Amino acid sequence: ATYAQAEALNPDDFRWPYFRANLMALAGDPKQALVVLQQALAIDPDYGPAWLWQGTWLLDDARPDEAMDAFDRALALDAGPAADFGRAQVLVLRGEHEAAITILTPLAAASGHPYIYRTLGEALRAIGRSEEAKTALNLGKDALPIAWVDERREERDLYVRGYASYELAKSLSASGDVAGALAIIT
Repeated sequence: ATYAQAEALNPDDFRWPYFRANLMALAGDPKQALVVLQQALAIDPDYGPAWLWQGTWLLDDARPDEAMDAFDRALALDAGPAADFGRAQVLVLRGEHEAAITILTPLAAASGHPYIYRTLGEALRAIGRSEEAKTALNLGKDALPIAWVDERREERDLYVRGYASYELAKSLSASGDVAGALAIIT
């Protein structure tokens, strides 16, 4: 509601629909997040991480062709390895495992990220390369999803963490733990 209000007051600011879309997706509503994200992209179509989010949410919504378009746009905007990984995920979903492996193999070697290894292992297993799949899946155990640099979200997160820290310090001070409060705010 706060971001919608900020957007009403300043409709040309990319951040408000962008932040609102991210919160909607986090709350489990990727369909509505995609609608709101379109508003943000209409304001700034050159922000690569927004296209990464769009591709991710389109994948979540089982719309691989549109997701591929979003990841291609992110790649064109130099959004980094996450764009290639998104493209590989689309290829796996489409059953184009060899093409996905071509993308995933150098990504996995360069990053060492377990989630990429897990996806590579799934693609290798799908084409019957069981031993290689076992190795990749072992490297991909306990994998967390890929994260990418998103400067605009990081700016927001700094504020949120800052405000939360301030509230915690205020609470500690009120309860008599002045030393704890000072440790947080200094």
